[in-house]
Amino acid sequence: MNLDLTAQTVKYFPVLKPFEWAALLNPKNKECKFHDYIGNKRTKQAVLTLIGSAFGMNYDMGDRMICTREMHENIALVSEASGGKTDFWRRVRDTLELPHLEIDGSESGLTIDKLVERMETVLDDAGIPLVPVGHMNGEDIYYPPPMLWFIDEVHNFAKTPSGRVIAQRLLKMVEGKDRTLITAKGRFDCRRIGLVIATNRWGELDAAFKTRFTKLRLDRHTRDDLVQIVQANNPKFPLDICQRIADYTGLARKAITFAEWVRQAQSTHGITLEAAVEDVADQMGCVGKGIDRLGLDALRALDNSGDGGLSQENLVTAIGCDVADWKEDVKPQLGPNIFHGPLVEVARRHVITAEGRTILADIERSLLARA
Repeated sequence: MNLDLTAQTVKYFPVLKPFEWAALLNPKNKECKFHDYIGNKRTKQAVLTLIGSAFGMNYDMGDRMICTREMHENIALVSEASGGKTDFWRRVRDTLELPHLEIDGSESGLTIDKLVERMETVLDDAGIPLVPVGHMNGEDIYYPPPMLWFIDEVHNFAKTPSGRVIAQRLLKMVEGKDRTLITAKGRFDCRRIGLVIATNRWGELDAAFKTRFTKLRLDRHTRDDLVQIVQANNPKFPLDICQRIADYTGLARKAITFAEWVRQAQSTHGITLEAAVEDVADQMGCVGKGIDRLGLDALRALDNSGDGGLSQENLVTAIGCDVADWKEDVKPQLGPNIFHGPLVEVARRHVITAEGRTILADIERSLLARA
């Protein structure tokens, strides 16, 4: 099929000269959406290189060059839970400034036809109506303009029959010789749709995802990264306050929220920053070394269980949370993080490690000293 840039599509794309889009890809320039991104330097550079190839896709429309920003590499953002995948995606999205569709893999009742309906809405809002460009074998043929699809928690598609159908259709969309999506509405040529998926369970995905997507790993922020993140969002905080917030939280998203609460506590109650940090730690249940009360309860329960450990079901019951909270919030605290190695070994049962017992003892002493 020949390239068919409709009048609406041509109108949509701005003219960008090479030096203009090069500035958007240089993290030293404030125009770059990754200018203030802290940590994961290699991954940041890798995604900027991929975006650069998209900016390099220019078409001569006779009187001007059109930069359509087509992503020809499909990206998989991989990290632990709360590892910053969504923030990273937003920076990719805001750099390319394309129409985009955001999909939650855990959403119930999702079908491929509903996704197409959402795509139509997104394109209508962008002023690029989705209209057939041809007809073949009883099907309307569609050629969507350059756009992005973001699928968060893509591993959840494997849990339901309809989700597995969506996963297979997504793979067809990125298959080298295919790149088509067949729906009740018609057949879609998906060569100009860039897919970005996010998961914290890369190992559970169909093997085809691993050959058709470029994996970009987001490592957990270091303690220094966290301190810089808190400082960047709170320039009036002294260094020791930023360090205490990093030590309490252990995760960027949690550290940012913690710092916001500290500012509110200080202004509302007229207390010192030091007192506000301790108040917020108590409110949020943070006990130190990136562990909260539920994480502490889990370590205590496993310590009391001895060398035999506990099954996931018994452990979740013991600490009073549900399985979703365990997987998304508590379990990441007990794996390797910026303060320690694995505190819990997981096979058929969860067993506290020697380091886990050491960390537990340190926290218990710290809590006694504060009491």
